[in-house]
Amino acid sequence: MKYQVNKPVKFKDHFSFFEDRSAWNGEYRKTKNGCFPSFSGNFRQTNLKSYKNYIKPESNYAQQYCFSGIYMIFFTNRKLYYVGIASDNIQDRLSKHIVKVFGSYLGQGINHTNERDKGWRSIAKEILTKNTNYKLDDCYIVTINPIDKNLIAEVSYKDKLQYIEKELSNQHHRMIELIIKSIDYNSTNNDWISFNKKNKGLEHEYQLLHWGK
Repeated sequence: MKYQVNKPVKFKDHFSFFEDRSAWNGEYRKTKNGCFPSFSGNFRQTNLKSYKNYIKPESNYAQQYCFSGIYMIFFTNRKLYYVGIASDNIQDRLSKHIVKVFGSYLGQGINHTNERDKGWRSIAKEILTKNTNYKLDDCYIVTINPIDKNLIAEVSYKDKLQYIEKELSNQHHRMIELIIKSIDYNSTNNDWISFNKKNKGLEHEYQLLHWGK
């Protein structure tokens, strides 16, 4: 199986995002559905109807590369990265994650997780206390799409993506080393960690074709 790794790009070069100015003190409320931003005992009030409107494409990047596959989000200031999968809509997944970055509340369909104590809640709290004017300047995204689009229809497609997701969660993976070198040449892979879940997935032979090939 072959997958195309697209060149790392700055998030803000291809997407704009909603600026949530609602009151928040960094607290979260835990329910049976997960953790959600709260203020004064109630869920944080955000003047936006759907998370799908939280980010907006400002180029044709989403149309070209955000249809399906694997996506990675890198934060160079924090030396953190996230690997995720999307069976049919990468932009949809990106939108949910940017909601978490800013601690916005847009319903209990978006669980604000905190894997390995270095997840979305930690990022949102740090922004709230240290960088209230944060504009995703250090945020890069990388998308990976299957070369054969017929693969998307396979029953095992999601499991195969999960396997690659787990492989790329190792900061010393060859592809991760290449990406980090291109976006943050002053750091080493030892400085970085991933904070996403790591499912076993379906082991299979695969090839990642990076953007220089």
